Amino acid sequence: MRPNSQVFTAWPLLLFTLLVASALALLPLSPWLTWCRPDWLLLMLCFWALTLEGKFPLGLVFIVGCYHDLLLGSCFGMHALAYLTAIHCVNTFYSRIGYYPLAQQTLMITLFVGMSELIQLWITAAKVGYPHHLLVWGTTVITLLIWPLFAGLFQDDMKRSKLAY
Repeated sequence: MRPNSQVFTAWPLLLFTLLVASALALLPLSPWLTWCRPDWLLLMLCFWALTLEGKFPLGLVFIVGCYHDLLLGSCFGMHALAYLTAIHCVNTFYSRIGYYPLAQQTLMITLFVGMSELIQLWITAAKVGYPHHLLVWGTTVITLLIWPLFAGLFQDDMKRSKLAY
């Protein structure tokens, strides 16, 4: 099977954006804002899965998830499993999501981020106990607000480089 040539064309830009997203994930925030931190790596992975027409390599998603676990010191494999599930859904439903209007696309991406957050919540609850407040869904709500800006900003740059979805 021939690898997707678009992935190799975009390889330097893809790695750079993933490194920037991981740096954003490490920025210190005050304790009350921690619950509202968007999952920058997952947003970037979703964007690249849409940009590469649903052919984003799941092996890279697994490596990025494990890398994120090591950066944050979380349970090893937690983000890898959550990211794999979300990006597999984006890859599977690309043919629909790619042609949706931005509002509908935002809802679908929010659904996948919420699913990822639910997986992370289950693993965290099994490990240390369930946090008894609704702030754990702050990431999903922030994603709902950020995705239109995020996709619009990067889609214009990708159109110029002929990689846009």
